[in-house]
Amino acid sequence: MTGPRRLVATSVLVALISGCGSVAESDVELPERPTVPDHWRLIVSDAGDVQLEVPSDLIVTETADGILAQLPPAGGGPTLEIWATGPSGPQPDDVQEVRAWLDSMGYVPRDDGVTRVANRTEGAAKLPAGPALVVALSVGPGTASESRAVVYAIETEDGIAILRVVGAPSVLDERADDIRLMTMLAEFGAASSGR
Repeated sequence: MTGPRRLVATSVLVALISGCGSVAESDVELPERPTVPDHWRLIVSDAGDVQLEVPSDLIVTETADGILAQLPPAGGGPTLEIWATGPSGPQPDDVQEVRAWLDSMGYVPRDDGVTRVANRTEGAAKLPAGPALVVALSVGPGTASESRAVVYAIETEDGIAILRVVGAPSVLDERADDIRLMTMLAEFGAASSGR
């Protein structure tokens, strides 16, 4: 694809990105997909609705309901997990519902008396796959098993897709460039299976 990619979206996620507070049809110019590094590989979900380019050192452990890729186990050492799933089931209608939907579906860890979370932030991102609400937080802060979760709720033509990154803060910092590139290369929806 050459030239700027344009998508007409009717969503409050677009409203977040454009800075307005109401649902209105908006033109959102999405970035181009970057070049895939030579040593990366393409993983396609069994249904063909999710495509994820991953570094060669990640192990793919699931492709049935999306794509789950992880760093190989390192004897209890720091971890990294990437989960990508296309739109499915009931979909949220507005920003507040997206936030509640992310929590209720378990995509975003919750402070539930067993799991402690802190430092929750929310923002917006423009990805080639679509505009996204980004939720980031610490899980188990101050403990030996502390992790960081970053969840992208990506608006696609078929609904909200999810890209979730969970891992030790040191690993997320060390792999920040790879993680950013994976978010920019992810594709969702029936159209992704034909590319």
